[in-house]
Amino acid sequence: MKTIKYNNFTLHVPDRYYHSNLTQRFEKGTYEKEEITICKKYITKEDNVLELGSCLGYIACNLSNICNNVISIEANPELKDSLELTKQVNNLNNVEFINGCLDVSKNEVDFQTYSNIVAGSADRQDLQINNVRGWGDTLKMYKVKTILLEDIKNYNNINVLVIDIEGG
Repeated sequence: MKTIKYNNFTLHVPDRYYHSNLTQRFEKGTYEKEEITICKKYITKEDNVLELGSCLGYIACNLSNICNNVISIEANPELKDSLELTKQVNNLNNVEFINGCLDVSKNEVDFQTYSNIVAGSADRQDLQINNVRGWGDTLKMYKVKTILLEDIKNYNNINVLVIDIEGG
């Protein structure tokens, strides 16, 4: 696991994802820049946010400072440990990271990951698409449990939805 310090937060990146495709975004100051700008403009201290697509937890880190509560769901099982470490190191007491895939029924879904962190997907039918992008040989497949909205603690208090899901 590698550590990245970015805009006053410490993020943890599994070794598999730590390469120039990702690190250049931090070096240029562009990682999640537009997303954070939107969050800061529209989200207030009274808001309770459901974030879909935690990735490295950078948006959740920022949200922890500007809203009441954050529940952040990430389907990629390879990010579970790094997100918990990010939560601990940054003292994100009002953030809960959940590993799973939000759905309307209890189930398991196939989830693909590639060495490019934003290429993972639970709905990509075409497993060959990443071959032309150069990541196809890094494919790992997982079975990920689905989560129902009503299974999320205090889901009825959520009043903001933030979605940042690439992949499929």
